[in-house]
Amino acid sequence: MNSSINKYRRFCREDNDLPIFFKDWWLDAAAGEENWSVQLVERDGDIVACLPYVVKTKAFLKSMGMPDYTPFLGPWIRNNPNDSTDASIKTEQLQVEQLLECLPKFDKYYIRLSTEIRSARSFSNQEFDKTDCYTYVLDNIKDHERIYGGFKPANRSKIKQSEEKLEISESDDLPALFKICELSMKKNNLDIPFSYERLEKIYSAAKSENRIQILLAKDEGERIHAGALLVWDKKRAYYLMGGNDPELRKHGAGTVMIWEAIKYCSQHVDIFDFEGSMIEPIEKFFKSFGAVQQPYFLVTKTASRLIKTAQKVQNIIKG
Repeated sequence: MNSSINKYRRFCREDNDLPIFFKDWWLDAAAGEENWSVQLVERDGDIVACLPYVVKTKAFLKSMGMPDYTPFLGPWIRNNPNDSTDASIKTEQLQVEQLLECLPKFDKYYIRLSTEIRSARSFSNQEFDKTDCYTYVLDNIKDHERIYGGFKPANRSKIKQSEEKLEISESDDLPALFKICELSMKKNNLDIPFSYERLEKIYSAAKSENRIQILLAKDEGERIHAGALLVWDKKRAYYLMGGNDPELRKHGAGTVMIWEAIKYCSQHVDIFDFEGSMIEPIEKFFKSFGAVQQPYFLVTKTASRLIKTAQKVQNIIKG
């Protein structure tokens, strides 16, 4: 096995600050043990920066991309708490540059970065394209009264009504969760982009680490109105997947589900990350809970001339 991966696996076991999506067990489950690698920056034998990535091969083209069901990856930098903001950003840029210089050659790169990466200059210096993206975050979620007070009045009203009709419970029924998410996606003419089998592997691995939970909203007739899949690390919880039955939406299960998810996650962390969405109604829904917009970067690069030519032709056809 690659010596860098061996070092990284030890690092994952020892470092509690590493986000859940960077953990080796997550990468094994979300991508497959043989389908990811990592670049490291070390100082005096200690890892101070890392860049795990997934290797994908299609035909004769190799790309560096994201694991399934994974909101972000890219570089992770160990910050010195004694550094000023300017010094910290400068260190980040230098170490990201070191990581990028070590990357093997690929035909295409596609990475969604963590919100902890504050500057994309190092990527721009190496001819990556940068897109500004946003997620939505609630801080201090242990203060339930303050969080609830930040909801729009319509949300509070729906929650009161739903609490009388629905029961939110913890569950291990992954097939039911997947089905409810499929129904919700199809309403927007979309499909879940990844397989159930891959989600099953992630669920099993995260359950072993006590880092995942399914919540389901049911009525008296045991009909499932909504579901949510939550994961968390040391710092924050993530609304990884969620959905509701379009035929039962009038009961407001989606709204009460978010409230219960926030309260559940507050047992573990103090930050709730809704994750970003390119679907405008979903983005509006997240904001209605008082969530604050937080930026992150999507960085891409096409090194293959063949792919560049194909993209240009496609753009011309689209007009």
